[in-house]
Amino acid sequence: MMKIGELFQPTRVEEKIGSRWRVTVTPPPIVGISKSTGVSLTEDQYARYCKWRDDGVLIQDALPELTSSQREAILTGLGDDDFDRIARPLEWRVVVRGIGGEVIYVFEHADWQGILKFLEETGPEGVTRALIDKLLD
Repeated sequence: MMKIGELFQPTRVEEKIGSRWRVTVTPPPIVGISKSTGVSLTEDQYARYCKWRDDGVLIQDALPELTSSQREAILTGLGDDDFDRIARPLEWRVVVRGIGGEVIYVFEHADWQGILKFLEETGPEGVTRALIDKLLD
């Protein structure tokens, strides 16, 4: 049985291939992506990677020559496409039916707390707690 903390931890596999090291990282289970991403490192880079892994050195300090995408792959296992898909803004359409008809609010972000605050502060009388609760589902 998986422990709660394991849901949030990526899995890393390190293997030496010739004179280089390959670090392959699978994103945490909570992300819902099982595709692994790998980065090839020299001996020197691998030694600095180990300082990051074991001693808490910031990855940008340990491996400044890697691209931000390569460092992200080591940190989380996410490639550029994965990260963009997960972090992209979401569009929320909230339809409020009231006495005067329908009012449609469009929010182009995933800030549900901001949406709730907006609806509670400025929404027409037709906004009910049930609608607000539905946003949280």
